Amino acid sequence: DHRNAEGSTHTVQRNDEAGTSKTSGSHSAGSASKGDANQIATGDLGASPFINLPHAATIISYMNTATSPGPGAMEKEAEALKELQKNAQEVADTLFQGYKRMNESEYDNRRLAMTVLAQLNTPKAIPSFVEVINTPIPPEKMQDTHYFSSVKSESLIKVAALRGLESLAKNQNQQAETILFEVATTSSNLAVIQAAIVGYLNAGNDVEGRAQKLKGALDPQYHALVITNVSKVETLEGQAVDENKYPEENKQ
Repeated sequence: DHRNAEGSTHTVQRNDEAGTSKTSGSHSAGSASKGDANQIATGDLGASPFINLPHAATIISYMNTATSPGPGAMEKEAEALKELQKNAQEVADTLFQGYKRMNESEYDNRRLAMTVLAQLNTPKAIPSFVEVINTPIPPEKMQDTHYFSSVKSESLIKVAALRGLESLAKNQNQQAETILFEVATTSSNLAVIQAAIVGYLNAGNDVEGRAQKLKGALDPQYHALVITNVSKVETLEGQAVDENKYPEENKQ
């Protein structure tokens, strides 16, 4: 429903993330892939975040299907997604309500909820994506971030929201495209900037023109992130971002 989406603000805050110096592009440019999802303990998700909400059973069924490997897994996931999409707008509301009920430390489940919300491909989700992107990231909770970083995990949730905006922009949703450009040119989180750039580039056919528009608005230190010879987000996600090239990101 474009009217519902248009009614929300989509101004992106520049100081939307804390602890950005700890965000590594090589980790945080990823999306919730099948391999990532398989690491989620589906039993931990349970029904609690969605209890007493519309379509809760359908949502939980899809999440369990999407995180269960085995023969015919992709076909089962596709069928389960079709069930969700039959009531995409109501499911979008339930998903975000459930997302907000989750504990902050439920990084994988929060990311999964945002990924499913993106897969609905409904403009109804735009205000939710914007809220997630604009929510400040708390300071790093781990002293040793070699194996786990709360900041990286929070960044991945934002990247999942940006994937949802990208899908909508590819379907010619102008609002989603505008938000991607704003995020790319105003965020202070390296992973978020990279995901927004890729999303904006992939949203239309005039990639070179989009690249020039981005470079005209971006700080020159981020121009290297504007890569025009990729057609899919996954291609760029396999490339590491050298944080040493972005000293502004390492001040904090």
